[in-house]
Order: sequence, then C-alpha cells, then structure tokens
Amino acid sequence: MRQVNRVSTAIVGHFVESPNFAISRTALSTLNYSDMITEAVATWGGTVDDDHMLVVRMVVMSPYLDDELATETLLEEFIVELAACRE
Repeated sequence: MRQVNRVSTAIVGHFVESPNFAISRTALSTLNYSDMITEAVATWGGTVDDDHMLVVRMVVMSPYLDDELATETLLEEFIVELAACRE
C-alpha cells in the first residue's frame, strides 16, 4: 500500500498542475477505515504497510457528455495526461 500511496501522490501532483483536469485526494486512516482498507488492498494482493490509504477523486463535468465524439476526446486527453505521470 505504501507504494500505491507514492504513485497516487505523484498522480495528484501531476494533475494539480494540469490546466485541463482537477483532482482532489483524501487520506483514509487505518484507525478509522481498517476494514475498508484491508478489503481494498486484498483485491490487488497488496499489504497494509502504511497508516493510511490515499484515495484520489476526479469528477467529469462537461455539458457535452451526451456527445460521443466529445466524450471520446475527453477520455483520450485524460489517458495522455495519466500516461505523462509515468514520465
């Protein structure tokens, strides 16, 4: 989980600088959300090795979501931005 938190932090850092997308995050404490965190980490075969889990939230707000081309373009732009996080 510690590695996932590091990757999530890098993603948040990238998107905070993006003029095209907005992002927010929440750190869920293992003290308050132990069962939920344990279950989530188990789905990817990870280990609960940190005192929190960083959760990333992004919301799509566009008046063009019923336009297939606009939605596809938005998704493509998001994928490019997300891929840039690895660079």
